[in-house]
Amino acid sequence: MAATYDVITVAEEFMYDRRHKCPAKTLAFLIGMSAGRFSTVLAREVPLSGDQELKLRNAIADLKKLAELCDPLPLNMSEAVKLEKSLELMRSGVLKVTTVDARE
Repeated sequence: MAATYDVITVAEEFMYDRRHKCPAKTLAFLIGMSAGRFSTVLAREVPLSGDQELKLRNAIADLKKLAELCDPLPLNMSEAVKLEKSLELMRSGVLKVTTVDARE
């Protein structure tokens, strides 16, 4: 159980980090869980299975990587379906994000 609670702490820190502002429903969607069920997980009323914990850790790591890739452009973490597509493209190596400073 301690490991499950650890990942919940990581999830909470990620969701409330002002750089990300990721809604719980987005993380729930990305790990294939309903928002209501995920709410009980965050409240530590229901534990995650080992598979769900791994999915949550991977989702957070992937979202952080995507946010870094898009920096300095903001990433809308509330668009779960679009994020899922972007994550799939990123994992497959197809997604490329380029920003150009027009002042240079």
